[in-house]
Amino acid sequence: MYKLNPQAEMQRGFRIPPDYTVERYVREGLYYPDLLTSDRVIVVTVDHNTYGFNAVSAMILEYILSNTEKTDTVTQIASLFQIESVRVMSDFENTLNFLLQNNIIIEED
Repeated sequence: MYKLNPQAEMQRGFRIPPDYTVERYVREGLYYPDLLTSDRVIVVTVDHNTYGFNAVSAMILEYILSNTEKTDTVTQIASLFQIESVRVMSDFENTLNFLLQNNIIIEED
């Protein structure tokens, strides 16, 4: 099972205006209600690094944070999103690996 690293700080429900970068957005501390658009972003800070996630990666992170059931494989998680395309599945695996490698989420037994 995966969970957010307890040392990570997360903000969700962002919508970044087109002229803003994630860095400027975080620096200025702006907040927009979650408008459920493709601009929706989750911002996570861990180990002095800030990461912005949107679209598929935000969806994966949201799932991991809200899931209380044991999920053994990436394939099982992906099946919940009805991901069948090989390319999308690869993106999914890459996102999950990125989250783990950068200490944003951790695996627990």
